[in-house]
Amino acid sequence: MKRRTRTAGIVLAALASIFGACQSRREVGAPPPVGALEVRAHVRSGAARVVVTGASPTDLPNGTVVALELATPAGPLVVRQTARAGRAAFTVPYRRAGRLVYRVTAGNTSRRGSLDVEAGRAVRIDAQTQPRASRVTGERPPLLVAQALDAFGNVPDRPSNVRVFAPDGTRSVRELRPTHLLSWTLLEAGEDVGTLDVSVTTDEARRELVVADLTPGRTAEVALDTRRRAAYADGRDRWRLDARDVRDALGNDVVDGTALTFYASGPDGVTFSATLPAVSGERPLDLTPPEPGRYTFTVRAEDASSSTLDLTARPGLVRGSLRARREGRVIVLGPLVTTRGARPDTGTPVSVSVLATNERVLREDVTAVGNGVARYELPVLPSAARVVRLEVLGERFDVSLTGEDGP
Repeated sequence: MKRRTRTAGIVLAALASIFGACQSRREVGAPPPVGALEVRAHVRSGAARVVVTGASPTDLPNGTVVALELATPAGPLVVRQTARAGRAAFTVPYRRAGRLVYRVTAGNTSRRGSLDVEAGRAVRIDAQTQPRASRVTGERPPLLVAQALDAFGNVPDRPSNVRVFAPDGTRSVRELRPTHLLSWTLLEAGEDVGTLDVSVTTDEARRELVVADLTPGRTAEVALDTRRRAAYADGRDRWRLDARDVRDALGNDVVDGTALTFYASGPDGVTFSATLPAVSGERPLDLTPPEPGRYTFTVRAEDASSSTLDLTARPGLVRGSLRARREGRVIVLGPLVTTRGARPDTGTPVSVSVLATNERVLREDVTAVGNGVARYELPVLPSAARVVRLEVLGERFDVSLTGEDGP
């Protein structure tokens, strides 16, 4: 038992001796401790420059590994240098404007700091407008968005001068500052159509651009007129309706192609319409009256409507010429003569209706005028047929199948 105790004591003494020797050896080979650090940092010409020194010549021993950590948008960037002559210098490419946070570590000592990196002078301007075309009446004024950039793509916090040249000759100048990396403003279009020119200047950078095509506003007024208020319903005479002064609220002619719709109502509840494009703020419409009577016309364009225009269509045929006779099973109408002493055009349609006693229509046909005369051969008719009605140029003549004829 005593022998075992003695052996254990010898082993413990040996281990203590070895441990003490190792500890002594480690203390002899360890680098000197790092003292207080001084850091000088700045960013210039697209690079971050950081110089680390000791507060005293012995605070940053030679051979000490110094780590620099930069907080970048893509994550931490760590670079290392070995101290020489009491200093460690770093040059790291860095081009982003804003706050740059850094951390320097040497041994057990570290320093933190930050830099406010400013953008350089503007060398380029990106600008655009929306919409590309805008109405001068201001329903949706053009918007200018501009962004000035330095050589590294940063947005400098510097004013931009905007000069606006309107088609009506007015000029305006305004100063913009970036907000959330962009500068924007609504542009005043003036009152005349044309192109709106804009110049944007920041530092030495300049951008010239045509901002928008200024087009007329929506139609605010339209007039309807004619030189003749009466025409003959003879298939040749006609009215010329003039839609004019198609303008916006500022007096500009509307855009070519703006739809003009002519509306008309005539005798016996007849209605019709025609749509044509405006050209240079006007549009004529030639119209032949289909039958005698009074007609009322209006024209509409977008939100505007003209006053009504009342016209008269006079009978186109000489009353005595509207006669028909039977030649066997053929009814002959004419010879027809217009009020101007001419015969109706060959091919002028003649509507034929076969009627019963209560004017119920039994049959309908169409024939045509040839050399002033229209012929209709009677087909096999129902026993209830009593009258054959012929209509041409808005006038009619009834031929009785029982012997009484008349208009």
